[in-house]
Amino acid sequence: MVKIQGIKYDSKNKEMFDVLAALGVIEDEFLSKPAPLDEINFCLRVDLKIKMKDHTLIAVLNQALIRGFAEKVTGGYNLTEQGGQVVDEYLAYLYELEKK
Repeated sequence: MVKIQGIKYDSKNKEMFDVLAALGVIEDEFLSKPAPLDEINFCLRVDLKIKMKDHTLIAVLNQALIRGFAEKVTGGYNLTEQGGQVVDEYLAYLYELEKK
């Protein structure tokens, strides 16, 4: 069983990992400014090829907030330090999968 930062990699948590990855991409593009919801959803669709309804995205972000991986700020969302570690490990895992 694969774990990312101690979290089981399954279909339920994959959504959260994908949303956090999109949030990280947007933060990089916006130079660490908050990522608005519509930009996170756009990144999911374009970069990760994932279609997610806004209410689902909000629910997943709320789980990330509860777990301490993201924070809601004026203008959108930011990754926490722990969230950034999750994203780094998740992207490394995806990279390894692609190499196989």
